[in-house]
Amino acid sequence: NLTDYNKNADTFAGNYAGIIQRVRSIQPRSKFFVVTIPNEEATNNAYNDVIRKIAKKFDNVYVIDLYKYGPSYRHDTDLRKNYFAGGHMNAAGYQFTAWLFINFIDDIISHNFAAFSDAAFIGTDYRY
Repeated sequence: NLTDYNKNADTFAGNYAGIIQRVRSIQPRSKFFVVTIPNEEATNNAYNDVIRKIAKKFDNVYVIDLYKYGPSYRHDTDLRKNYFAGGHMNAAGYQFTAWLFINFIDDIISHNFAAFSDAAFIGTDYRY
């Protein structure tokens, strides 16, 4: 329900959109980066499709598409061998993930510069 998030269905899509809508009710100028589930054995692409569709429904919501553009997180990959320990990322894995997100966000901002030109003023009465 695009007019009242309290009426959203209690589903993945309804709750995900509700988070965006609730934050927007507090700060209408907010920006969001939503993230798809990476490519691994158990990835359910139906969730990724929902995440991508939600981003299209709202202004200033940008997709970090790990499934489409990120590395494979499958068990037989070098990423798993080097950046995971016991099923969870190790310290190097979290550092790699930070680097990955920095680069995705930089690319998104670079391609949408006008939308981010006054991002430093979000939450204030100032405009660029």
